[in-house]
Amino acid sequence: MIQYLLSAGLAILLSACSATGSSGGPPDIVYGRHICLECGMIISEERVAAAYEWEGEDRVFDDIGDMLIHGKDAGELGASTPAWVHDYGTAAWIAAATAWFVSGEGIVTPMGRGIIAFASRTAAEEFASRAGGELATWDDLLSTHLDGAGFDHNHEGQAP
Repeated sequence: MIQYLLSAGLAILLSACSATGSSGGPPDIVYGRHICLECGMIISEERVAAAYEWEGEDRVFDDIGDMLIHGKDAGELGASTPAWVHDYGTAAWIAAATAWFVSGEGIVTPMGRGIIAFASRTAAEEFASRAGGELATWDDLLSTHLDGAGFDHNHEGQAP
């Protein structure tokens, strides 16, 4: 009986730390329950959450910047890695490779990385114009953040 309870408890704990998804598509994140792989915080803001798949497992994050940092540090994220982000306006999942990104200091995300995504270039340009952000593609982000530029790894000055 004790072994059963321990096994059940472990299964529940592990399910809280990983999202379930189907291979080839974005994961099913339970917001307010699943944990960001990079920072360990609970993922609670759907429209800024991000994910990629590595060797059949979903990697989930509370913001796009955390996904970029973890992917770089783990050597897992590249142009051919299946990755997904949410459209900032609708919260719908979109493939990162087709998204338009806006980055800037005034854009608030859970870890203060300041990167959001849009399905349409027009929506991204309009937001960038209003917020003073910069427009980028997925390839732009990968080359900036995976080639050594981009974020430092501390969380100083970021949103709690």
